[in-house]
Amino acid sequence: MSSLKFYAKPNPMGCRIRLRYTYNRDSRCDFFCGVEITDEKNFNSNNDLTPIKKAEKEHQLKNNQLKQLKMNVEEVIQSLILLKKVPTAKLVKERYKSHKSVLSNNTDVESKINRFFVIQTIDEYINHLRGRVHMGDNLKITSFEKNSRIMERWRDFFNAKKQNSIQFEELRSRYTLFREFGEWAIKNHSFANSSVNKYNSTFRNFLKWGLKMDYHNIDLGRFDSPNLKEVSKKTILALTTKQLQSIYNFTDFHYSLNGEYNPKCETFKKKEERYFFVEDVFNQKKYDKDDNIEIIPHCKKYTSMEVVKDFFCFLCSTSLAYVDAANLKVADFDFAKDCFELIRIKTSAPTTIPMNEMSRAIWMKYSKDKNGKRNDGNKVDTHYLFPRFVGDKFLSNANTNSMLKRIGLEVKDDLSNMVNIEVRSGSGYKDGTEDEKKLYEVLHTHMGRKTFINFALTEKISPIDIKKISGHSDEKMFKYYVNSLRDEVKEEFQTMGSFMGKGEFIGPKNGKKIKEVKPIADSERSIKEILIELSELNNAGLITDEEYQQKRNEILKRI
Repeated sequence: MSSLKFYAKPNPMGCRIRLRYTYNRDSRCDFFCGVEITDEKNFNSNNDLTPIKKAEKEHQLKNNQLKQLKMNVEEVIQSLILLKKVPTAKLVKERYKSHKSVLSNNTDVESKINRFFVIQTIDEYINHLRGRVHMGDNLKITSFEKNSRIMERWRDFFNAKKQNSIQFEELRSRYTLFREFGEWAIKNHSFANSSVNKYNSTFRNFLKWGLKMDYHNIDLGRFDSPNLKEVSKKTILALTTKQLQSIYNFTDFHYSLNGEYNPKCETFKKKEERYFFVEDVFNQKKYDKDDNIEIIPHCKKYTSMEVVKDFFCFLCSTSLAYVDAANLKVADFDFAKDCFELIRIKTSAPTTIPMNEMSRAIWMKYSKDKNGKRNDGNKVDTHYLFPRFVGDKFLSNANTNSMLKRIGLEVKDDLSNMVNIEVRSGSGYKDGTEDEKKLYEVLHTHMGRKTFINFALTEKISPIDIKKISGHSDEKMFKYYVNSLRDEVKEEFQTMGSFMGKGEFIGPKNGKKIKEVKPIADSERSIKEILIELSELNNAGLITDEEYQQKRNEILKRI
């Protein structure tokens, strides 16, 4: 094992910074570049990017000098590895002296800057992102993990191309870098078009960061990035009311029914299945009138299919995403407001979710006897709403989806409609498909969120209010759900009184009966109310700006 690490070496005049190279512990050497600091407190040995703190005078210049030193030593080590020589400390030191002589005669600034190694810089970029998470610098742990996975895939790409020692200088002539990655990712890893776009965008952000950190000075506009289409015109995966009730009311795999053990549940257990039976173990804490605490142990028993079924129905009835519901605690419920109040993990958006009959029944089942939010000043450890499977973790999203498909098989008669799960359409490396599958074969947790929004729109709840409940911070994402309306919802919008003129209105196609709709008189509904509703439709993306302006002008003519 080898390592490169900065150290501070105090002296009577201040503190000198050195770079120590260690090879297998017994072989090491130090490198200097004339960088000194006034106080050892201004040095952070755990920060390889900027070891000298801002408190030090000319810290930026000194950090750049150290960065250049580290880059030169890394280049020597990589050259020895490419020559299949063992990079011992003695050999690296010797090569560095001759290498330094060559560098001193090279006045090409661009060549010096762009000699940084891409893969090593990817490691530093990941450390930079990790630091942002720890500092709370507007980067969530989920976003960091996603970016980290993407950059690891780019590392795999360079390794597959046998370019594990590629430098930024070599990217200058790689005009088709993003297209090369797209072709490799789709051929070897079956990427969707949207995934290719996402991975290319993340690597471009890495290059922007590298430019800011002076690792290169390449014009990013030189890279030809494909813009692959990702448009869905296929069946939207959302349940109907009957389908949701069919799942919710199926209880054969429940651990107990009416307070008695249900032996039938054992028939659903697969051979050697580890987590089929789930124990929800917790300690209930109660305070008496003298503030004396009483600890009451509890152990509730369920089957994993029972928990996953209730979990999915809870998603459908609350609009919560998997990660939010999996980490939901009893303390997130406000009894005074009769609502859940929480911050969405993915977007940090505050969300208030009212109770309904289904969510309340599930809530009561799993929250009974658990510690929740207290208003008497006493503190207690609050419990997760849903049982934990391993440690303090809920079942993983992938395993939850697998379990949902098992549940779907039990009620497949009601979920046998054919759907198309392909979202790619149009040109690109990978075109769409017309293949269809039965709904119960493709059940997944995110379908709960789509189901909730479709039901809410069916009930004519304002899109603005739905957006607040679902916690969407991005208008574009919410428009995706709005554009996924079922036929009956489309019909409601097609016959809205706000847009009715004189004469008969021809309703939806597909041979449906023509409707005669009486225009709504201004006395029954104010012009202001009509304009507000029209504005909401425009904001939700249900009508274009041109349609909005045209309808608005027609309404204003009535005044």
